[in-house]
Amino acid sequence: MVKGGAGRGGAGRGTKPGRGQSKARKSADTAGVPKRLGELGACKDMEDKMFVLSVNNKAKDGDVFRKTLEAIVTHVGSHFGENVAKELQNRQRTVLPSPVLDPAIEAKWRAKVAVHQAIVQAKVDSYTRLLTTVEAAVAASPGDLNLAEKQIEVAEKKSKAEQELLEDPTVESVMTIDEKYSHSNARRTHREDNHKLSENRAKVYSLMMGQCTVPLKDKMKEDSDWQDIADKYDHIRLLLLIEKTVLKQTESKNPYQRVQDEMRALLNFQQAPGMNNNDYYEKTANRVEITRNAGGVFYTPMLLDLESQEKYSQDYKDLTSDTQ
Repeated sequence: MVKGGAGRGGAGRGTKPGRGQSKARKSADTAGVPKRLGELGACKDMEDKMFVLSVNNKAKDGDVFRKTLEAIVTHVGSHFGENVAKELQNRQRTVLPSPVLDPAIEAKWRAKVAVHQAIVQAKVDSYTRLLTTVEAAVAASPGDLNLAEKQIEVAEKKSKAEQELLEDPTVESVMTIDEKYSHSNARRTHREDNHKLSENRAKVYSLMMGQCTVPLKDKMKEDSDWQDIADKYDHIRLLLLIEKTVLKQTESKNPYQRVQDEMRALLNFQQAPGMNNNDYYEKTANRVEITRNAGGVFYTPMLLDLESQEKYSQDYKDLTSDTQ
């Protein structure tokens, strides 16, 4: 009887991968692929770029957060313009500059406004003096209907002149036809750009929500600011809430202990064998953000005073808030 061969041993057993080999292939094949329903991003171009919330794994989630945010910023810049992409990078809203008025036109307009104000103010002063005179005459002759009517007439003219003081000539009144056309187009473009930016902000909000896993969404909805953020489709506050939720996963821990733990983890973090410099930088930067979110700081009052004295010859506490 032949042993081995295609039976239980031999070639049949030999073609089956070993235990370690099987795990290695599985790990390689499934790396970065979502494993549960709801973990695919809503955006087809970034299905594997997700904001995630694991259990006590904020360092890894922080790395994922940074990479996902970079991908979203790039995608937003390509599809919705650089203005809203910069808002995500800077964490603050962009204010589109209003159209700049030609200095020569502005000078003519201001001159016309000054003349208008001077003329109308002279009318107001004249009616004021006249009204004072008429009021004195009415007081002396209270039964004189002509004087009473005159008082009403002068008071109305004075009121009308005072209203004219609030109605300056428009800038268009000093423009040529071509200048009016150009000015009108610039203002219309500014309104349209603001409207488009507002629409894109709402789209970016939806995009980021679509890249959040279900556990992360559930956790964010527990935050006191959630409802206001959702009602306003505030993409910047949503990003800040995602970051806070991802990097602050140990709220039940004593806050003093948490700062110590995060600072210790940062100081003990080392570049692992085989880790390139870029990855080491990103992971270190992520650790810094985690420590900051826990309440850690990287300066001391003595060093602040030292730097302040060197740069401004003042103690730090004596500097203005902008300088600080």
